[in-house]
Amino acid sequence: MQILEMLIKNNFSLFSVRFKIIISFLFFYILPVSADNISEFQIEGMSIGDSLLNYFDKDYILREFEIGKDEYGWTDQKFTDVYKYGGMNLYDNVKFSVKRKDNNYIIYAITGQITYNNINDCLNKQKEIDSEFKYTFKNLKRYKYDHKHSQDKTNKSHIYRIEYEFKTKDIIEIVCFDLSKNMKQPSGLDIGIKSWEYYNWLNNF
Repeated sequence: MQILEMLIKNNFSLFSVRFKIIISFLFFYILPVSADNISEFQIEGMSIGDSLLNYFDKDYILREFEIGKDEYGWTDQKFTDVYKYGGMNLYDNVKFSVKRKDNNYIIYAITGQITYNNINDCLNKQKEIDSEFKYTFKNLKRYKYDHKHSQDKTNKSHIYRIEYEFKTKDIIEIVCFDLSKNMKQPSGLDIGIKSWEYYNWLNNF
C-alpha cells in the first residue's frame, strides 16, 4: 500500500505528537484529524517552511536559479522555482518556490505536477480529488473558477482552478492546465500547497 510505504519511509508514527498530512493525486490521507496549518501538509515528504537544503545541495539549487533566471519575468522576481524531475512516488515533477535572496532557501510553495495530454482526463482526476477535499475541508472556503492563461498571447490556453483557503489565507489548490502549442510547458494537473505570502505576491502582478 503506497500510503503505508510512505509513512514508513518518512519515519512517521501513528502515535507521533505532530501528525502529517500527505497529499497524493490518488488519496488524501489524514492522520488522524484535520490540520489547520499549511505546514502540516506534505507533498512527496516535503512541507512549507522546510529548507531546500534538507533535500538538495546548494550547487543544485543555484543551478536551478540560473536556469530559471528569467522566470516570473513580469514580476519583481522576489521568488523563483526549483524543480525536482522524476524518481518520485506520485508525481512527474515537483516545484518548490523560494525567495531568491534567502540563503536558507525556505520553501513557500510546493506543487506536484502530473502530465496529461487529454484535458478531460485531467478534469476527471481533478473532480475525483475535489470530492475528497470537499469532505476533508468542510470548514474551509472553496473557490472554483476558469480563466485563460495570462502568458499566452494567443488566448488558446485555459486554466481550471479549484482552491481551498485556510483561515491564515494559505491555499491548497487543484489545477488543470490545457495549454496551447504556443506555451513551452506541458498540459497537466498541479496539486499545490501555497503560503499566503507567496500566493499574495504572485497574484499582485
